[in-house]
Amino acid sequence: MDHATLRARNSSRFATAQLGFEVSKPDPRARSVRFFTYILEQRTTRKINHRRQEVFTSITRSMYLRLGAPVRDSFFRWEDESGSHYPLASLMSSRSGKAGGGRGGKTRLALYLSLLWVAAGKDHSSNRPTSTWAALLGLSDPDRAGSRAIRATWKELEQRGFVTISPAAKGDEPPTITPLREDGSRRPYTRPQGLEGDTYRRIPELAWRSLFPDEELTGPGLAMYLVALRTAGKAQTTSRLVFPADYFREEYGLGESTRKAGLRNLSYLGVLDARQDSTDPYGDPSRRRRRRNTYDLLEAYASPPPISREETERPAQESPENRRWP
Repeated sequence: MDHATLRARNSSRFATAQLGFEVSKPDPRARSVRFFTYILEQRTTRKINHRRQEVFTSITRSMYLRLGAPVRDSFFRWEDESGSHYPLASLMSSRSGKAGGGRGGKTRLALYLSLLWVAAGKDHSSNRPTSTWAALLGLSDPDRAGSRAIRATWKELEQRGFVTISPAAKGDEPPTITPLREDGSRRPYTRPQGLEGDTYRRIPELAWRSLFPDEELTGPGLAMYLVALRTAGKAQTTSRLVFPADYFREEYGLGESTRKAGLRNLSYLGVLDARQDSTDPYGDPSRRRRRRNTYDLLEAYASPPPISREETERPAQESPENRRWP
């Protein structure tokens, strides 16, 4: 399949999967990221069922600004005297250490990220029902099978050192879930400040609105989405991103199969736009250049611009609804 055909297929696939209507032939405007972003914002509610829409609205109503979720760079990799640690890769792996972790890896990762987004209060805890989390992540049958999956995932995250679970005083009430640090060190969670040694990337709210609940988003796709956010943040651009295989393994602890499968999945969903460019493996124009795949991250799924600390610390009850981001 040549590049032009692939881009046309991706454009049509993006409109069908993300926007909720069929596109038999790619619209010429589909090459415009602005067009994609506008249509996505206008029509994305078609993809959200009524239950998930209620949950999403309930969560965002209590937030002042739509800042999304901050995730420390140490979630990708950190080092100490014992060597390198890869929390993201560990969440994607099964307990036996096998890479990928299947559907469970995606659920673990999405649920932990959702807790960082939702539990933004003083103690960073949440006691929302399991059915709420199941609906937010688009799990089927959120009141029964979906709730069971969420309960099992909370327990797994606790065993892996990413959350603590405090039973409720009354047996019929949901437990309180509190996140621990992203690095898996079991230290108490604090909001990252962006200072040296405490840098972070921010996942936009739109990811919970239309990407995370998508049943066609795979575990490798979700992992590569986080990698793409970090790559774009470090490069300070969403265009011509590269993910070299050798660097990818060393920096993220994830295998080549995860890299390839994740990039294919995100391109299929329209989150990344793949193209052939002449570049060096790391995007440095001074190096020897060769033809290779580069990727553009859809602006709607990129990290939102930074907000001042005064804005982020303002209490939600003092924040008028019309101050929220569009």
